[in-house]
Amino acid sequence: MSYRIVPAAVLAAALAGCASPRASYVAYPFEEPVVSDLAERAGPMDESQELQVTPLGRTASASHHLIQLKGEEPPHRHMDHDLVVVILRGAGVLELDSGGKLRPIGFEPGHVLTIPRGVAHATRSDGGTPVLAFAVFSPPLDESDTVPADVQR
Repeated sequence: MSYRIVPAAVLAAALAGCASPRASYVAYPFEEPVVSDLAERAGPMDESQELQVTPLGRTASASHHLIQLKGEEPPHRHMDHDLVVVILRGAGVLELDSGGKLRPIGFEPGHVLTIPRGVAHATRSDGGTPVLAFAVFSPPLDESDTVPADVQR
């Protein structure tokens, strides 16, 4: 049985080494009925809004939100929260701090974006279908943690 423990320990150590504070993304397909149900739950955006955040729930360790974006979110950081965003509908650009300058990364449905605490970021829709995303903040989001970021674009 010790033979099986060694590979698990090696895998755990390797994954722990991947836990550096870097933003990343992966792609995963989502079924349209699930996306439509979530969009209905978020409700329509007010015409004057560019960003709407709808809380879905929270636990002791995380809060879950639906985010709708049809415009632009200015550069900011979350000093005490890690953020994982799953893009469900729409496309756009996530800009991440890279040495004091924002670096653009395109996103589309199925992409999973990871933004570590303290990393400056901004998002914008491509202007087509509004972006719908599922977001998880850990620990649970405290609105006062959204701090404007002074970075170059």
